[in-house]
Amino acid sequence: MDHHEWIDWFLSQPSNFYFVRIDDSYLSNLFNYYGMKQRINHFRSAYELLRKSFVPPSHANTQLESEIYIIEQQTAILYGLLHSRYLLTPEGMEKIYEKYKRGDFPHCPRVLCKKTTLLPYGVSTDMCEHPLKMFCPTCSEVYNLKDPLFSKIDGAFFGNAWIPIFLNKYKNEIKIEKEPEIYIPKIFGFRICVEKKDEDTEETSS
Repeated sequence: MDHHEWIDWFLSQPSNFYFVRIDDSYLSNLFNYYGMKQRINHFRSAYELLRKSFVPPSHANTQLESEIYIIEQQTAILYGLLHSRYLLTPEGMEKIYEKYKRGDFPHCPRVLCKKTTLLPYGVSTDMCEHPLKMFCPTCSEVYNLKDPLFSKIDGAFFGNAWIPIFLNKYKNEIKIEKEPEIYIPKIFGFRICVEKKDEDTEETSS
């Protein structure tokens, strides 16, 4: 059976399409794992699998397969938590910008945003609280992912702290409407005038 690096195998899964590849130099720096031992079960085994080659289970040994599956799950969580930190680095932002340019992310469903490309967004940095969502830089709205393929991605694996830094860094490359258009209701092409209450009159009469 062929050997693969675990990261390559992980990123090859269709459901992990939004992730970027973390540099080996970042993975080698133990400082980047600070505080993760308390959050990851079997941390040592997960760390070793993350850094070594990987042989997908052959289903020949059910007990062994179960043990490997548990380690795989913890390794995926470890990679996800590192991923949210990595996106804050210049290298991580450059990689996700490449995905942005390729059109790997969906467009905003709001018509007036003119197909602004969405960005992966985590509501919380705590695991198991919210699934991954998408943020629109134009209307600043957060949207649920429609594709069930990505519905199980934990939002904590992306977070949201990187987004304002990303948008500031690439402000000359990314076209964003500074003041998104507001929908104006019309009938047969004529604008509908909405009558406003006279606040001064109301205050005087009261």
